[in-house]
Amino acid sequence: SLLLGPILGLYCRAYGGYPLDYVWTAGPPWFILWLLNFTMIYAVIAQFAAPVKMNMPHPVILLLFGAFLSAAFYGVAVGVPMAWADF
Repeated sequence: SLLLGPILGLYCRAYGGYPLDYVWTAGPPWFILWLLNFTMIYAVIAQFAAPVKMNMPHPVILLLFGAFLSAAFYGVAVGVPMAWADF
């Protein structure tokens, strides 16, 4: 989290005998901040926007589309050299 991550880093550095310095890192839960941002944006926009009514696609179509996307991703992943895969 935003507070516990840096505190854990300080504890590990103190335990290892390294000099203590506070370093802020976003860490894994960076997406929580973005979910909060998008939720607030949606809450503001939903007050003024007209409701959108649309039909959902058939589940089989969604399954076929997902299979196509996974095959395309696998094809691209096979074609990318291993040196480029680690970024």
